[in-house]
Amino acid sequence: MKKQKTKSIPHTPNQQKAKPEVKKNNSAILIAALTLAVVLIITYISFSPSLKCDFTNWDDPRYVLENPLLKSTKSENIKEIFKTKEVSLNYHPLTILSLAMDYQKAKLDKPEVYHRTNVMLHLANTLLVFILIYLFSNGRIEVAGFTALFFGIHPMHVESVTWIAERKDVLYTFFFLLSLITYLKFSETKKWWFYIIALLAFTLSLLSKAMAVTLPVIMILFDFLKGRKPDVKLFLEKIPFFILSLAFGIIALRIQSQGAIAEFDTFTVFQRVMFASYGALMYLVKLVAPFKLSAFYPYPNLDNNGNISAEFYAAPVILLLITALVLWSLKKTKLLFFAFAFYLVSVAMVLQFISVGSAIMADRYTYIAYIGPIFSLTLALSKGEGKRQSALKWGGFAVLLITALIFARITYERTSVWNNSETLWTDVISKYPNVEVAYKNRGNYYGQNGKHDLALKDYDVYLKMNQKDPNIYVNFGNVMNLKGQNDKALDAYNKALALEPNNFQALMNRGNIQGTLLQYDKAIADYNRVEQIDPGFTQLYFNRGLTYLNSGNSQKSVEDFNTVLKREPDNIQAWMNRGVAYFKMENYPTAMNDFMKATKLQSNNGEAWFKASVTAFKMNNLKDAETFALKAKLYGYKVEDSYLQSLKTN
Repeated sequence: MKKQKTKSIPHTPNQQKAKPEVKKNNSAILIAALTLAVVLIITYISFSPSLKCDFTNWDDPRYVLENPLLKSTKSENIKEIFKTKEVSLNYHPLTILSLAMDYQKAKLDKPEVYHRTNVMLHLANTLLVFILIYLFSNGRIEVAGFTALFFGIHPMHVESVTWIAERKDVLYTFFFLLSLITYLKFSETKKWWFYIIALLAFTLSLLSKAMAVTLPVIMILFDFLKGRKPDVKLFLEKIPFFILSLAFGIIALRIQSQGAIAEFDTFTVFQRVMFASYGALMYLVKLVAPFKLSAFYPYPNLDNNGNISAEFYAAPVILLLITALVLWSLKKTKLLFFAFAFYLVSVAMVLQFISVGSAIMADRYTYIAYIGPIFSLTLALSKGEGKRQSALKWGGFAVLLITALIFARITYERTSVWNNSETLWTDVISKYPNVEVAYKNRGNYYGQNGKHDLALKDYDVYLKMNQKDPNIYVNFGNVMNLKGQNDKALDAYNKALALEPNNFQALMNRGNIQGTLLQYDKAIADYNRVEQIDPGFTQLYFNRGLTYLNSGNSQKSVEDFNTVLKREPDNIQAWMNRGVAYFKMENYPTAMNDFMKATKLQSNNGEAWFKASVTAFKMNNLKDAETFALKAKLYGYKVEDSYLQSLKTN
C-alpha cells in the first residue's frame, strides 16, 4: 500500500498577512522609540548646563526665595495656595504647589533641584509633542521626530526651561499637550473617558498658567486639519472648554489690571497695533534665526516728535501681506493656514496691544507657538513622492537636521547666560544698553555679594535714566550702610521716602541706622510706621524690641519680644534679648527661664550660658552660677578668671 501524503492546511489570507504585518508594526515601534530616545538625549544635553545655574533676582524672589506659600505642603497650606488670589500678579496655584514640593526637598540651598524639575518637565513635554504629532500624522516618525526635536532644543525655549520662575510655562504646557492628545483620541474613538481626561488636563493647565486659555481654539484647528465636518456636535463638545477659558481669562485680566497692565495712554492705539505686529513678526523671524536673544526686549524710544523707528511702521503691513498669502494658500493646502493660525493663536494673548509688563517681547511666549509651524513644515516635506520630490524631501530633512544641531549648540551656550543675576543682566546690557532694570538688578546682585563699588556704578547709571524709583534709593542706601557711610545711607532713605512716604524697606532700614546711631526716638517712630503698613512683619518687632531694650524701656522691649516668640518660638536671640530685658527689670527667675530656653535650643551657646550664670549669681545661687560659667567657657565664651574666682570665694 502506498503511503498517503499528508496535505498541509493552507493559510487563510488573513493568516498569511498577519506575521509580516506584526513584524512591520514592531519595526515601526522600535524605530519610533529609538528616534524619541535620540531626541530626548539631545534635548537633555542641550539643557544640562541649567542644572548648575543659581537663582536670579528676576522674579525668583517672588516665586521662591521670598514666597511664604512654599514653606509647607500640608493640607492647610495647600488650601492657602489655592485661595491666594495672585503671586506676581498671576493666579497659578498648581505652579506654586510644584515649587513648594521642590522647597521641601531643597529649601533655598539647592537651586539645582528646582532646575532639575524644570528640565524634567521640558523632557516630558518633548515626549508629549512626539506622541501628539505621531498620532496626528498617522505614525510618520520623521514628522514626529523633527517636530519634537525642534521643540526640545530651540534656543527661544531656554527662558521657559532655565528660569526657575517660569516653572509655570513648562507645567501648563505638560497638561496642555496631554489635553490635546486625549482630545484627539476622543475624536477618533468617541470614548468619553478620553474627553473627561482632556477636560481635567485642561483645568490643570489653566491652574498652572492662564495662557492655556487658547486650547479650545487649537482643538478647532486640529479638527480643521483633520477634516472633521463642522456640525452641532463638534460645537457642543467644545463648550465646557470655552467656559473654562472664559472664566480663567476673566480672573487673569482682573488680577493683571492691578499693576501688570500698563496705562493705555502710554502709547497711542496705532503704536500698540505696531508693537503687536512687530512682536508677531519677530517671533517668526527668531523661529528660523534665533539671534540677539535677551531676557528683556525694551520698548522703542520715542523721538522728539513722538515717533518710533521705521520697522515698527512696516510691521502691520508685512503682517497683513503674510495673512493674505496664508488665506490664498487655502485653495491648495490647509497646512500653511494651520501653521500660521496655530502660531498666531498661541501668541495672540501676549502680543503687546494691551501692554502686560514692561517688555515688548519675551522668548517664553513662543514655548507652545512654534509647534504648529514646525509640524506643518516637516509634514509638507514628508509627503514628497517621486525622484525629484524625494530628493527635495531628504534634502530638506538634512537641512533641518543640521539646523537642529546648530540650534542645540546655541541652546547649550544660552543656558549659561542664566547662571546668575550678574551673567543674566550683563547679557541684557550688552544687547540693549538702555534697559534701566538691568542696571538696577545687576547693581542689587553686586550689593548683596559685597561688590559695593560695582553696585554703585550700576546704580549711578540707573539713576541717570530714572530718578523716580524709590527702591533704587533704598538699594543705594543699603550699599552705603554696608560701607559704613551712615550719613549717605540716611540721605538715600530720605530720598526714597520723599518719593514714597510709606516705602516699607526705606522706613525699616532708616530705623535700623537710627537705632545704631542711638537716635532711639526716631528709630521707634519709623518702626511704628512700619507696623501700621505691615503688622505681620516679625522682624519689625525684633528690631523695635532691641531698640526699646537699648533705650532703657525694658517693659516695651518685653512686649515686642513676646510677639516675636509667639510667632517664632525657636528664635534663640529673641529668648536671650527678652531674658536681658527681664534681668534689667530685676525679674531674675523669668530671665533665667529665658536663658535656659536658649540653651535648650542651642546647647553650645556660650553667651546664653554666661547670662544664665550672671542671673544665677544675682539669685545667690553660686553653685549654678559656677556650673553655667564653666559651660560658657567650654563653649568658647570669654569668661574672666576673676569672675570664676569670685564665685568660689563667695
